Amino acid sequence: AQVALVTKSGSNNFHGSVYEYLRNTYTSANDYFNKLTELQNCTLPNPNGCNTPPKLIRNIFGASIGGPIKKGRLFLFMNYEGTRRAEETVRSGEEVPSLAMRDGVLQYLCTLNSDGSLNTVQCPGGSSFAAQGVSGQTYNPAPGYIALGVQQLQQMDPTHAGPDAAAMAYFKTLPAPNSNITGDGLNYQGFVFASPTHETQNVYIARSDYNITQDGKQRLSVMGATRDDSSDACGGCQPYFPGQPPQGQTVYHNKGLVAAYSAVIRPNLMSNFHYGFVRESFGTIGNSYQPWITFNFSQSVTRTQNFQRPIHNFSEDLSWIHGKHTLQFGGYLLFMRNPRSNFTSSFDSGNTNSSFTTTSGFADKNSPLNPASNGYPGVDPSFAVSYDYPITDLLGMVTQATTVFNYNRQLQLLPPNSAVSRRYAQNSFEPYVQDIWKVSPNLTLTLGLRYSLFSPVWETNGLQVCPSPSLGQWFSGRAREGAGGVPSSQDPLLQIDWCGPANGKKGYWNWDYGNLGPRVAFAWAPNKSEGFLRKLLGSSNKSSIRGGFGIVYDRFGQGVVDEFSGNSFGLTTSLSNPILPLDSLPRLTSV
Repeated sequence: AQVALVTKSGSNNFHGSVYEYLRNTYTSANDYFNKLTELQNCTLPNPNGCNTPPKLIRNIFGASIGGPIKKGRLFLFMNYEGTRRAEETVRSGEEVPSLAMRDGVLQYLCTLNSDGSLNTVQCPGGSSFAAQGVSGQTYNPAPGYIALGVQQLQQMDPTHAGPDAAAMAYFKTLPAPNSNITGDGLNYQGFVFASPTHETQNVYIARSDYNITQDGKQRLSVMGATRDDSSDACGGCQPYFPGQPPQGQTVYHNKGLVAAYSAVIRPNLMSNFHYGFVRESFGTIGNSYQPWITFNFSQSVTRTQNFQRPIHNFSEDLSWIHGKHTLQFGGYLLFMRNPRSNFTSSFDSGNTNSSFTTTSGFADKNSPLNPASNGYPGVDPSFAVSYDYPITDLLGMVTQATTVFNYNRQLQLLPPNSAVSRRYAQNSFEPYVQDIWKVSPNLTLTLGLRYSLFSPVWETNGLQVCPSPSLGQWFSGRAREGAGGVPSSQDPLLQIDWCGPANGKKGYWNWDYGNLGPRVAFAWAPNKSEGFLRKLLGSSNKSSIRGGFGIVYDRFGQGVVDEFSGNSFGLTTSLSNPILPLDSLPRLTSV
């Protein structure tokens, strides 16, 4: 895509503007789910006193001024715009452990009767089947359900440890459930609240124009812009629970500068030269810089990552009018460098994945954690996942752990929890020639040719690896061998080796020197004085018919940069434990 930025210029008179836009909570209605939760949990005599809409404050303000520094020759224009947002977004999809689960009690739905009704014969519920928690409090299951207390879970647990103290301590740090919008309503329940978000934007624009000659045939312009943004209003950035910091914060520090020199060398010869510098700087500030063990209910861990993309661009356009021809020559040079820092593959992790066990779950399986294997009524198949997840969480069983190893250019391990840094580069060269030929007063042809040469993306510090043979060669060879009946088990191993210009070797792909892009266009104004075409198209050049064809080559490589910036094959390795028996699984010991 091509983007044209038009900025006001100063003039021989001073002009300016000031503006302000404000919207606040007083004109906002409440969110349905937020209102429902507020009313259900309201303790005021008048429930309407609890009906409080989420905060909504939006403030956009700015000012501009333009005028002469030296009349007729030097002009200046400046603009500032600021945005401040303080809002609340209703979060209604979060799950937290129920009060019973926090106390070491697990509940499940008994196997239904053949007609789909609740099995109240085996599972009558009530105080006779109450389960006792760690605190000593008893929990009465509803008819058709069973509650397993601390003693029952200790009996079923192969290690007889029962509910994990560290896991329950973590559960109690989370807010108490206030909704059944999500969760199974027994072990996991919902939590609805208005999550605060904030956004600050500051945009500065300035432009100066200088007429080198009094008639303006030679003109020098300089334009600059900066943008500084900070926001936790992005999708998934808001605080996960009240009192917590934002899950993430997006930060922009973008800058741009354009210098232009235009000259009318002769009445039929004009030149426009531009230099552009754009520095895109973007980062996501995460909410954790340590390894995490995740449970099966709602949790959010985001990692910090950032990049800068400074681009230098030089372009020249020369137009020469010669008779019926307007000849245009020019091109541009582009030099992009892209340093990045990424923590997404820097930390070890663990999770309570009930599927990563010898029986791939427990309910209705040949497992000691299956209630039916311990003399209790079976779990209904529709509730199997709602049983497997919470019992794994409650027992604090870390079934799957992953360790990450990152290497530097000397193949030495990076320190644990340190960022993965890369610096990518790409250069582009595109000369062109074009002729706008006015064949007749009502027919114009445009003929042009552009040559595009884009370098393969490379990592400037040599932290670049490629498969050998290349994946294209490997797939072609596999196709040949497959057609000949050779199994893939006989294929040679795929090797990984250093590559790229910084290592004196070929890059991710070869240069493509054949990118010729012809362009053909026409504009015809039919000037019919009689007949059907005159009625359809009119006369005196009132209609025009235009058409064109062109070949344009896209710059390829940004997807590779995004993929390899934090997790490059050959330089990042992750190892996970094998599936272990229940009595060998590690348990959570602290939070």
